[in-house]
Amino acid sequence: MTDPVQPAVPRPCPDAALEATFRHIAQQRMAGVPILNPALSVETVGFRPWDEHWLGVLVTPWFMNLTVLPSDVDKTVWVSGGTVRLTFPSGQYDLLVLEEEDPDDQDLVYYVGPNILALEKRHGFPPEQFRMWVALHEV
Repeated sequence: MTDPVQPAVPRPCPDAALEATFRHIAQQRMAGVPILNPALSVETVGFRPWDEHWLGVLVTPWFMNLTVLPSDVDKTVWVSGGTVRLTFPSGQYDLLVLEEEDPDDQDLVYYVGPNILALEKRHGFPPEQFRMWVALHEV
């Protein structure tokens, strides 16, 4: 069996910058939010090159997501708030694209966002109540 990870992408791993951005978010925008788990801190785990992207897990006191960091080309075409379809060994996934204010932290992609939206629509869940349930379940 071959390793699905492609050769290294041509830029250094941005996981330290990603951690710094989310530590800032934790201190400035999430402070006092009741869903924060005080036993957790911001941490990037296992980031490695994958198909000209960086792929790894972002852990924060309010979520844990598999995160895809874009290539330079992706940054020119991915749209914040939209989705992007990527193909992994386990299949195709529509991933949510998010942006932060720092230009180096643009276009983060998460697995969970599109799935939550799809479940809300499929079952007619009230979005605010369902998202709170998901947030509490994840903590």
